[in-house]
Amino acid sequence: MVDTDFVTAPDGRTIAYAEWGVRDGRPLFLMHGCPGSRYVRHIGDLYERHQVRAIAYDVPGYGRSTRRPGHRVVDAAEDVALIADQLGIDEFAVLGISAGGPRALAVAARLPERVTRCVTELSPAEYAASDLDFFAGMSEAEVGEWERPAAHDAAWLAEHDFRDLVAWLDAADPLPEVSGELHDMLLQAFREGIVNGPGGFVDDLISLSAPWGFTLDEVKAPTKVMAGTEDEGIPRQHTEWLVAGIPDAEAVWSPGGHIADHSAAEERLISWLAGTRS
Repeated sequence: MVDTDFVTAPDGRTIAYAEWGVRDGRPLFLMHGCPGSRYVRHIGDLYERHQVRAIAYDVPGYGRSTRRPGHRVVDAAEDVALIADQLGIDEFAVLGISAGGPRALAVAARLPERVTRCVTELSPAEYAASDLDFFAGMSEAEVGEWERPAAHDAAWLAEHDFRDLVAWLDAADPLPEVSGELHDMLLQAFREGIVNGPGGFVDDLISLSAPWGFTLDEVKAPTKVMAGTEDEGIPRQHTEWLVAGIPDAEAVWSPGGHIADHSAAEERLISWLAGTRS
């Protein structure tokens, strides 16, 4: 297992991060989903094949990072800048998976002089968007996942949604959709994310149900938006909304649902991210 490193924010918070791939490779910041941790990464030797230095960090309250109640999606830019500065990295690509997608876009929007390229994988649209039918085509279970954070406070979410999350992760096989290294990586990342209790997960749910704090037209880096063709949690119109709003964006469709093996599409995306600025 890789080492965990830390950076201290100006407000005293600790941010934990880990590095994967090639230490002198092309820098790529990874943003995990909800739940998740610094152990989220692409499996196999994908980073080695494309000479990528991937840096994944624990969003506040997850894993070993200090909680930051009330944080917004846009605040991810501050934390990524702190880690990049500590590592002496001036320019980098960003990639966000699932709920990490909005955070990757936030970093690209607020650090335009540093972000070379941007990818989102299976990213939701903005819950607060007025020009989107957010729930159209979404499964009933997923509709509830989004409605509850908007309707309840942190204490209620910790008592109910977090309890359900723990029960799911304690099941005999919570991820029957995947197997092998991908299965083991996801379980490791999810379980590490909640090691210190509900705070990170609850704060994340609340931030995702609130305005992101930036607009899509602020994202100037070339961007690819990957979506699953059978994803019942992130319907097609979410991807179309993102692509329509980002000035230089392209949709990439991958067979499968939200939790699935998307390695073929990811191979192409990592190769593209490792390229030079266009």
